[in-house]
Amino acid sequence: MKFPKPSEDRPKASSVEALFPRIPSGLAGKYLVFELAGEEYGLPLQKVQEIVLTEALHPGEKTSSYTLGTLDLRGDRVPVIDLRRRLHVREKKNDFRTCIVIANITLAPGRTAPAGFLVDAVEDVRSFAPEAIEETPYMEQGRPGAFMGVARGGGGKEQNGKPGDRVAHPETVTLLDPDPLLSATDLTALLG
Repeated sequence: MKFPKPSEDRPKASSVEALFPRIPSGLAGKYLVFELAGEEYGLPLQKVQEIVLTEALHPGEKTSSYTLGTLDLRGDRVPVIDLRRRLHVREKKNDFRTCIVIANITLAPGRTAPAGFLVDAVEDVRSFAPEAIEETPYMEQGRPGAFMGVARGGGGKEQNGKPGDRVAHPETVTLLDPDPLLSATDLTALLG
């Protein structure tokens, strides 16, 4: 039996990427990158409202190991969770870089509310191209979980406010969806 010769326009069997082309990720865009236990995580920048200091935190009812309480944000009570505990990463003592990232979470279609996430430190804002992101199939109780994907390289931080002047980051950034991080039970207990 004679096999056909490989041609230039046909993919080679040894090329995994040629056989299984990468589908561009819909997760491309800008992310607020922060640190937890020495690892980098990112929240979609369009979900982030602001970053506040930890002094404003008021202890509340503990519904789970990761709920911390609420903070008063211009007259609104905002629930706050410890993201280290929620993601089961190594805990550390809060220091001068520890802060709370306020992000808007979706409670129901068309209805959002702010929620606070205690993080070790905010690093910067980075842009990730579709080819830099690998989406995760991770599911939590049959629903998409908080882990949206992983960005490898390709990210860049703007220097001196100049979009064209970027510094590349070779690290891996775990991209998170803030919506599933706070349960309905936690919200009810913390906000009453």
